[in-house]
Amino acid sequence: MSTEVSRITRSTAQLCEILDFAKERKIKLVIGACIVDCTSDLDPMTEGMLKMMGVFAELERNMIAQRVKSGMANAKAKGKRIGRPPLTPETVPNIFYRYYPRFKAGEITMTELAKLCEVTRSMAYRYLDTVEGRDSKLSSTLEAEQITKDPDEHIINGGYDEHGKDYYS
Repeated sequence: MSTEVSRITRSTAQLCEILDFAKERKIKLVIGACIVDCTSDLDPMTEGMLKMMGVFAELERNMIAQRVKSGMANAKAKGKRIGRPPLTPETVPNIFYRYYPRFKAGEITMTELAKLCEVTRSMAYRYLDTVEGRDSKLSSTLEAEQITKDPDEHIINGGYDEHGKDYYS
């Protein structure tokens, strides 16, 4: 049961799979005011109209996606920041600072800290990185680069052979 075809699926290929599934299982589809009876052979006109409705639903979805991308590109070109605002020590909630000393002293775990602050563990880690002056994304990227560039590690995937010589030179 659905109010319209675009609520069931956003792609024509997936709509065809749903219709085939309904035909195999011999079930009725209720789409808005239209009841599609798949218990017997489906009327070609009904099937064609459903597929056309699916084409237009997919077209609408693609047009929306294109407008969103265009709007984001336009905003970015005007110097607007896209995405989540940056996290700074000033924007970390006060409740985190209330329980942070207990966490640092080892009295509570990260899971308990997150529960006390009513945030997810990943958000608590983001707060922790911010408060302690680390950028979690930046530090993990730098660590990964350091690992792959360190010839003493002899990492084949990093571009070095078993003797530390550059694979690509």
